[in-house]
This record gives sequence, C-alpha cells and structure tokens, in this order.
Amino acid sequence: MTTMPSRHKNMKRFTPTEIGGLVLAAILFCGGLDSVIWPQSGATAHFTNDVLGLFPRTSAEFVSTNGARVYGILAIVLGAGIAAMAVYREKK
Repeated sequence: MTTMPSRHKNMKRFTPTEIGGLVLAAILFCGGLDSVIWPQSGATAHFTNDVLGLFPRTSAEFVSTNGARVYGILAIVLGAGIAAMAVYREKK
C-alpha cells in the first residue's frame, strides 16, 4: 500500500456550499464574457416600487451595446470575486 505524499495531506476538500459558489461564479463569468464578446442592445423591464414600497410599477430601460459590455464586465468581476471567496482558505 502506498502512502500519500505530504503535499496532499494539506489539500482542501470543497464543501457543497463552496461547489455551489464555484458553479455560480462560472455561470456569471461565462455569461459576462459572452456579453463582452458579443454585446446585444435591447430593452429590459425593471419592477420598481416607490420610496415607501406601496405603489409597484414597471419601467423599461434601453441597454446599448456599450452598456451590455459594461454589464458583462461587472458580471465577470462579480464571478471572479465569488470564485475567490469560495476557494479562499482561512489561515489557522
């Protein structure tokens, strides 16, 4: 029977929460990259309320191709941040 080298004893196993975070990060990163490479302009609807939250309404926003690229960059940064938080190992 062989023994594990010492470098493998300190390897971290990912919890299901961390795996879910990595999956979410990959989805955000790939979707953002798609939006940066192939931006599409269009309109999107937002559900909003007034200050007190009493009168719900919808509003439309037009997103240009440059705006789609900005949203894509934000999604890439958010995905990379979530991945870093999921992989980060606390020092003990």
